[in-house]
Amino acid sequence: PMPSVWAVDSIPKHSIRIIYYKRHLRLMKSWRTLLIFGLSFPVFYFISRRLPLVAFSTEVVTLMLTIIGILFGLIVSFYISGLWNRHVLMRELMAGHSAAMQNVVKYVDTFSHNERFKSKIRKFIEEYVISCISIDVVEQEKSTPYLYKIYDTLKMIQVKKETDSVILNRLSNSLEVVSATGQKIFIIGKESLGSAEWILISSLSIAIVVSTFLQRTTDPITMVLPTIFPPIILLIFFIIYDLDNLNLNEGVIFIEPDEQILDALGVERYYRSKDVNERRVDVKLLPKKYRIEKDLPHNLMEVYKTVTDSKYYNY
Repeated sequence: PMPSVWAVDSIPKHSIRIIYYKRHLRLMKSWRTLLIFGLSFPVFYFISRRLPLVAFSTEVVTLMLTIIGILFGLIVSFYISGLWNRHVLMRELMAGHSAAMQNVVKYVDTFSHNERFKSKIRKFIEEYVISCISIDVVEQEKSTPYLYKIYDTLKMIQVKKETDSVILNRLSNSLEVVSATGQKIFIIGKESLGSAEWILISSLSIAIVVSTFLQRTTDPITMVLPTIFPPIILLIFFIIYDLDNLNLNEGVIFIEPDEQILDALGVERYYRSKDVNERRVDVKLLPKKYRIEKDLPHNLMEVYKTVTDSKYYNY
């Protein structure tokens, strides 16, 4: 019987090296965040020492700080939980999208008696993948017309035996998975915190910082609070910002899955030049031959220009 899922026999060595580099790059980004976090301690300590003590009722300030702190904790935990669930779901959808498209490639290759169909659909698969790579996840609806081209090509299939019918059915099922996951990726990618949410978090953060400075007395403990609380809040902002903008593990989630589809097609990998320039990928760890925008052939260059056109409107 035909297996329901095709598996890639092995991961290319350069893929393993790129995955390792991306993990190292994420560590570097974490170190930058931690560096800013660490430097914020002496900065706020200096501010705390320079500002004069203000005669406020410590009971009132303590009560205000407690209420604001509870509200801040509840709201931030709610936002982080939602954004983390979105991050996990996006990771699963990207993996499922890539696996389903690789299955399509493997099923197509089994039609050995229909070279014209194989050539046509492989061309459209590559165009679809290039369109996905060339745009951000929030613009993935622009790649939909290229997926429809793949669907239209199924009409060229010549079913000559029973196994062809089985393969065609499973190929169609895999394309349905690609379409469904692609739509979910687009919708979930659009979800993010709005201006009202950021204003709320910022207002509560400022209130906490101000309250810690107002609470200062000659007691050493109250002098330490303005040094500790602001850097912690700053770190929370970094975490929320990265989750909201899908910056966490972006190389593994958004770049590597598409690379694996191109590997399955047996074509050179393609990277956006800005991904290379921003060190999301390291040229030293790439295969000897890879492509950026200027290396694309005419048909793929047209795909790139179409989906990256600021006037593009897919309705």
